[in-house]
Amino acid sequence: GYTLVAHSTGLPDERSTSFDVPDVFHAERIYAGEALTCALAADSTAWCWGANDHGQLGDGTTQNRALPTLLASAPHFASLSLGAQHSCGLTDAGAVYCWGANDSGQFGTSPTGDVLTPRAIALPARVISLAAGHAHTCAVVQGGAAYCWGYNAGGLLGTGSADSVGSSPE
Repeated sequence: GYTLVAHSTGLPDERSTSFDVPDVFHAERIYAGEALTCALAADSTAWCWGANDHGQLGDGTTQNRALPTLLASAPHFASLSLGAQHSCGLTDAGAVYCWGANDSGQFGTSPTGDVLTPRAIALPARVISLAAGHAHTCAVVQGGAAYCWGYNAGGLLGTGSADSVGSSPE
C-alpha cells in the first residue's frame, strides 16, 4: 500500500488513505471478445479485463474487472482467441488451453460447465492455429487437419451434421 503526504509551510501535513497501484504491463498483442478484452505482454503472459460471469477472464473468479488482470495458473501463450463467454490460448509448443463457459462443449470435454482457470484441451497433434467462435472452438493441427467442437447450430462445426452440440474435437 502507498500513501501520499502533502506538506506546505504553515499547514499541517495531510495523508491519503492507503492505496495500491495496479500491475503495469506492456501489451504486445490485443484480442477483443464479445464483452472482454485480453492482451499478451512482452513476456507472453496473458492479461484480461471486462465481463467475467462465466470465468472467461481466467483469473479464478467470476468478478468483472475494469483493469487488466493476470490469468491464474496459466502457461505463456503465443496467441489468444476469445469467444462470447469463453477464451482460449495457444502456446508456442502447440498446446491449447481454454477457460470460461463450457455449456455448449466449447472445450470439447465433459463435464460441461464454467471453468475459471485455463484447462488443457486434448488434440491429436500440435496445434498451429486456433479460433474461438461465439460458443464453439476450432483448431488446425500440424499436417493441416481442422477440428471444431462446441455449439453446432446450422452446421458451424463442419462435420456434415447439424447436431446442436459437438462435445469432442472432430
